[in-house]
Amino acid sequence: MKAAFDPHNRLNPGKICPPEGLDAPMMKVDAVKRGTFDRQIPIAVRQQWRGAMECNGNGLCFNFDARSPMCPSMKITQNRIHSPKGRATLVREWLRLLRDRGVDPLKLEQELPESGVSLRTLIARTRNSWHAN
Repeated sequence: MKAAFDPHNRLNPGKICPPEGLDAPMMKVDAVKRGTFDRQIPIAVRQQWRGAMECNGNGLCFNFDARSPMCPSMKITQNRIHSPKGRATLVREWLRLLRDRGVDPLKLEQELPESGVSLRTLIARTRNSWHAN
């Protein structure tokens, strides 16, 4: 159906089904939604990390228009993890995993400045060093 109505794959490319010839799975409409995972993050943590939590996942940051200033790192690398959506997803998952391990990110954020380190700086350094290797 996608090939019949959108033969050049211009309408929401890759949102539900991959372009013809690309070996990628179709999106499952009955899969667990992102909100289910986000609700596992305590409300106080969600409020403090609002930037990551407010990404609505619409993918606008995947824009390849050369005139658009949005997300140059994603445009250069063509890796979605470098998009604002990718970064927000990484932070949300990281916060959820901390909760799973019994770590309170807000307490951690309060204790780290005493050692001269910010939690947000630590996340950025970790992400940057992971991608440098």
